[in-house]
Amino acid sequence: MTATPNLAVPGTSYSGTIIAKQNGRQVAQTAVGLVMEGERYDLNVHATGRDGKPAGGFLTLYKYGDQFVTTLEIDPTTGVVATQRLAPGVYTASSWLEVDGGEGVALVGTPHLVIGKNTDLELDAGKANPITLGTPKPGEDVYRRPGWYHDSGIGGQFATFISQYVPTPVMTRMYAAPTGQVAGGHYEFSTRWRRTAPLLSMTVDDKQLHPLLQRGSKRWDGKATLTAAYVGAGAAADYAGKDVRGKAVFVTASSAVTPSARATAALDAGARLLIVVTSGPGKLYDAAGGTDLPVLSLTEAEGGPLVDRIGAGGNVRLRVTGTAAPPYLYDVVKAYTGAIPADLRYTPGADDLATVVNRFVGPTGELAFETRADCRIGYWPPCLQVVEPIHLGTERVDYVSTQAGTDWYEQTDHPRGWEQRGERHTYEPRSVQTNSWFAPVARPRVGSGYWNPRRSGNFFAVNVPTTSSGDQGVTGSMSDESTVETRLFQNGTLIRKSAFQAVQTSVPATSGWANYRFEMDTARPESWGQGTKTTTAWDFRAQTAATSDWVYLPLIQLDYHLATNLNGAFTGGSRQRIGLSAFQFAGVEGAGKVKNVTLEVSYDDGATWQPAPLSRTGSDWSADVRPPKGASYLSLRATATDDAGNKVSQEVTRAVSIR
Repeated sequence: MTATPNLAVPGTSYSGTIIAKQNGRQVAQTAVGLVMEGERYDLNVHATGRDGKPAGGFLTLYKYGDQFVTTLEIDPTTGVVATQRLAPGVYTASSWLEVDGGEGVALVGTPHLVIGKNTDLELDAGKANPITLGTPKPGEDVYRRPGWYHDSGIGGQFATFISQYVPTPVMTRMYAAPTGQVAGGHYEFSTRWRRTAPLLSMTVDDKQLHPLLQRGSKRWDGKATLTAAYVGAGAAADYAGKDVRGKAVFVTASSAVTPSARATAALDAGARLLIVVTSGPGKLYDAAGGTDLPVLSLTEAEGGPLVDRIGAGGNVRLRVTGTAAPPYLYDVVKAYTGAIPADLRYTPGADDLATVVNRFVGPTGELAFETRADCRIGYWPPCLQVVEPIHLGTERVDYVSTQAGTDWYEQTDHPRGWEQRGERHTYEPRSVQTNSWFAPVARPRVGSGYWNPRRSGNFFAVNVPTTSSGDQGVTGSMSDESTVETRLFQNGTLIRKSAFQAVQTSVPATSGWANYRFEMDTARPESWGQGTKTTTAWDFRAQTAATSDWVYLPLIQLDYHLATNLNGAFTGGSRQRIGLSAFQFAGVEGAGKVKNVTLEVSYDDGATWQPAPLSRTGSDWSADVRPPKGASYLSLRATATDDAGNKVSQEVTRAVSIR
């Protein structure tokens, strides 16, 4: 058989079968094929570290318009990627190279590489510049995320690409190489920082140490001077005959003892702090082990001499100061469009920041979690979150960047099953605002954290979050043993009821406006203290006419304005002001102007009620009350109507505590 490749069409595969016969009988056959390579060009890639030596790692290669990304190994001995034969097109070829002995990362490569000839690409980390943040107050970075987004400009599906990197705490330095003006469509390089107030200081003989909190570890909280003890690899048997109660226990990192076994043994022995010393070069960042014991690591250079000193019978005393709830933090995004510039140092001033006072309301010291997500063009998911443990009954001041193009979304979560969602929004430079989380009054309330009550034709989807709180649009729901029942009526007839916060159903079509009622009853365990029971009913007018999109329903909302302490309590025997707002969201169908509002209060969980006369200022109302001494809770009952026939009535048992 003879193949003549010059007659083949580039990019085409040919196949056939050769059959051998003898005396007319088939005695063998085999398949044959010819593939004529299409238009292809070589891509040769070479990577160099900041020390000028060949660097290893991985190259991300993507052809815009394709569905799949290729990850290629960079040979650490040569810095070379195997030659790639690529079809013509627009590609991205980039790498997050580990540099500085694993304590840094550098973005190198190109987001817009046009392949139309043989191409050599140099990934030179030596040309990458530091990415740094300067802040007015000292702090430490608990989260960093450099990344980029590019619209290649080719149009159609898969025309964009995003690449982001979250360094571990071991990587204290970040770099990025300048790109020059990036061709094609939109290009953006950005970095997100979360920098808290200093979390931990540890000294021995007035010499500062540099411990690294291990992944998932409980933070050290408070001040103490601890005597150190050394127990080898930290297995349970290593503690035999040693009294380490109340001490800082040093162990040497060993693959023979798992992080869980190491932490559990220290906790069971009564240690207050566990310090894992590396047994080789570099830093250790490993799982903490799943206990309530703070677990830290020290390098061999810092921890080794202390271990030797303890082993020789010397006395080692550590002074440890730390906080589990930092009093302030910085949330900063800095973005550059069009190119990565040479200077990536950023020091925001007062004109670049907003001040946000976060009040985490609840029993003092109780643990919860707070999230602030940054949202920018090209992100997927659209908002990328950073989570921070918080202590209830505390206040934290946040300094948040205000660069155009960045939206922010906040959320808090209580481990016992209460989720709170804020609103996606921007912050104005130099603005100051207060956010209260888990604050009174916990009750049903609509907001942008969840989809709102709406209809499409005669299909109604009425959704009200059960446990919203405060007066700043925070919405919430429960995931514990709390209960909810909802009911939807049309012209007095029950259409559907549900054991969830939403009723979604078709209703009988009407020729015009009809009367609807949505009722919600909630109850949650008394261990929550406040908002243990609510009863709310919304009467509203709506149509069933055909629509091209969702039409929002006119459920009047109530906000309560209470100046409580950080435990969510009023002071008994003193005058307290209750503010009340009743409103419709913009753009709802059939909304009117709120005209009548009433308020009643109860100090016996709703057994008896007394009116709270309201005075009006603009669009808000308020009443002054004096909770009697000895009362434990204040319950609220409010109503509001508008001039379009819509009404809400809401009763909240134990709306606020009295102390």
